[in-house]
Amino acid sequence: MQGINFFDTADIYGLGSFRKIIGTENRVRWNDVVIATKVGNVARNEQFTIDYSKEYILSACEASLKRLKRNVIDYYHYTLQD
Repeated sequence: MQGINFFDTADIYGLGSFRKIIGTENRVRWNDVVIATKVGNVARNEQFTIDYSKEYILSACEASLKRLKRNVIDYYHYTLQD
């Protein structure tokens, strides 16, 4: 991971597995990296949907922090769908 200091993740990327990989990477000096993640795109019942409800955003944020093994997400955003 030498030289990489920005990670962009999302709930939907590998259905959360990408965040687990980043969270377990021991070579990363976490004070030197920026974590960005997106919220809103959801896989439910084998279908992709969008959920920007307060309840979902809060639960998704907590789940992201847990998977990333972090106390804070540096940049949390959502993308608008056409």
